[in-house]
Amino acid sequence: MLFRKSAVLAIVLCVVLSISAATNKDIEKLRKIFSTEYLSGRFDTERVKVLMNTIQTDGTWANINYIDTARVAFQHTEHLSNLRQMALAYKQKGSPLKGNKQLKQKFDLALNHWIEKDYICENWWNNQIGTPSTMVALLYVMDTDLSKAQVEGMLRIAGRANMSASGARPSGDRAKIANLQAEYSLWSRNASLVEESIRIIEGEAKFSGEENTAVTAEGIVAVKYFSGGRGLQRDYSFHHRPDRVNNTSSYGMGPINAFVNWAIKLVGTQYQFSEEKTRVIIDYYLDGQVKQQIFGRIYDPNTTNRSASTMGGSRTNVVGTSIPEQLMKLSDYRKAELQQVIDARQGDLSNTPSFAKFFWQTEHFAIQRPTWYASVRMFSTRNMNMEWPYNGEGLLNHYRADGTNYLSKSGVEYDRIAPVFDFRKVPGATIVQKDSMPSEDEVQKSGTMDFVGAVTDGLYGAVAFDFTSPHDPLSVKKGWFFFDDVYVCLGADIRGNNAATTLNQCKLNGAVTVKTSEGKQVKANGSYDLANLQWVNHDNVGYVFLDEAQSAGLFNREVTGNWQRVNRQTTVSRELVRDNIFALWVNHNALHSYAYAVLPTATAEQTETFYAKPQVKVLANTKQIQAVSNDKLGIAYAIFYTGGKIKLTEGIELGSDTPGIVMVKYAGNDVKSITVEDPTRKLLKMHITVNGKPSAIVLPQGDYAGQSATL
Repeated sequence: MLFRKSAVLAIVLCVVLSISAATNKDIEKLRKIFSTEYLSGRFDTERVKVLMNTIQTDGTWANINYIDTARVAFQHTEHLSNLRQMALAYKQKGSPLKGNKQLKQKFDLALNHWIEKDYICENWWNNQIGTPSTMVALLYVMDTDLSKAQVEGMLRIAGRANMSASGARPSGDRAKIANLQAEYSLWSRNASLVEESIRIIEGEAKFSGEENTAVTAEGIVAVKYFSGGRGLQRDYSFHHRPDRVNNTSSYGMGPINAFVNWAIKLVGTQYQFSEEKTRVIIDYYLDGQVKQQIFGRIYDPNTTNRSASTMGGSRTNVVGTSIPEQLMKLSDYRKAELQQVIDARQGDLSNTPSFAKFFWQTEHFAIQRPTWYASVRMFSTRNMNMEWPYNGEGLLNHYRADGTNYLSKSGVEYDRIAPVFDFRKVPGATIVQKDSMPSEDEVQKSGTMDFVGAVTDGLYGAVAFDFTSPHDPLSVKKGWFFFDDVYVCLGADIRGNNAATTLNQCKLNGAVTVKTSEGKQVKANGSYDLANLQWVNHDNVGYVFLDEAQSAGLFNREVTGNWQRVNRQTTVSRELVRDNIFALWVNHNALHSYAYAVLPTATAEQTETFYAKPQVKVLANTKQIQAVSNDKLGIAYAIFYTGGKIKLTEGIELGSDTPGIVMVKYAGNDVKSITVEDPTRKLLKMHITVNGKPSAIVLPQGDYAGQSATL
């Protein structure tokens, strides 16, 4: 009996030792991978030499303000950047300063100063993510060249990135903090904390939310949107905060970056991520991130918030290929689509996919064709309009979700436009025109309207926005109707004084051709009030007025401004910025509606031809119904604000007894399919009629309420 117990204990001990050995082996393997990666960072030798010559005896640099730790200041980040540069120059193979004793002395001086002072910013992000990121990088780069006291101080500071920190709440920052915790615990060879941290990172590949509905006696579904709402949504958009503002292109990259950072390194180890979670990340990347990018390569300006007021965040650079390349190494899932993204970012746009997608959890619509990309941004009772202007950024963003309609063909149409942008003439939006903007404390607002949505079959779509401004006395029913080479914009029941709808405001690129009842003319650079306007063409985009000749404003000229008007950060330049801008808008002093078509890829001649014989027909533009048809494609859309009937063709009459959006595909007088969407998110079914014949279409519920359904 004693022998058997001893044998069992021996076996258990062997298993424990073998697991421990495997763990240690994996820890050392991963530690080496991270060390190699951090050591490969870039540095500037000449900059490092300047840093060595300008550092002061107390370990500071004279050009940095070490006193101001405010959210809009904290120039201390430059000190951290200097430390990284010096560490790489000292340790990197091939560096002219590798092992330089004087450099090491200067580095120690600067590092010891930081550890002693332990600067804390009023912005938590610097304390829990920004500064810890530098400490983690320095640990891996300098490693054994650090003293015991330095290591203890650096780990103490890096340790502020932990899962009990305030920033580790469910959000885009949770994965970033878990990533840092995993990295410094790996450097410390703390296997249990490594395991805990990477499981949190893997676990962030999940959907946030809950289905919480109740059916009233009238058969109406009451949807309670879950409290918080942070994280990945069922439509593959991303919410960083409970305000449910679209953060897909900013904070939404946090979970992807952290996941890929570890997943690719964990292959073949005991910590390897599951195929199931990998597929969630790939789906989110392709159906969320990429579909909010122009041709899958440049972020749509309609997805930006505060970052539109920063030089870096508003710069329309092509996104890198690292993420899709690494995802392809992790799985064969949707490999062809990932390759297409890589090709596009490397300049091959020959396989650019066409799609239409409504992010119903985020009130954002995107549509793409091989030669153009457009989007519509809205808000409602369910989603707030814009990020609060945290840290003094995005000071003039008040109207940037009021039915904003950006159109891109190159992706640079709105590149770094904020310093010279007229924020009361936002593309697509209807805004009361005044000489000043509301206070920055008034940027973020809740919507009072719930009729906000879009119908789509994945290729075509129409958008409805029963808009009431939270800033000014203004309301308007706005609709967008998308086809292949044209889309139609309608506005009805405009209530408000001195309002204008802006067709576009973008970088000036080439001639501006205008056609009025008096004839066609290429406009010299300047500002114009135009009467009896029929169409305008700029940058091979045609703007055609469909209901009647309009009175409009236009300018194509140089505009001056500066970054400080939109961003109060102390590091932001006050220098004068000059840029040439095109803007076109319709004034609504007398008219209470508008109707225009946008031809994304049309010359002036093609625009004139379209005006003479439009391919689209406005069937209705009233406060009850807005409807547009395209007989060539066999597609008609109808927005029913109150229910009603509309004749789509000579032989097709469409009716609805409830509010909603309907897309009908037809051939002649034969209906091929009907797709519907409930912008209110309150209905169980939509009851429609075609030539008097009734049909009931069951609508998605819970987290899927707002998604389209097809009969």
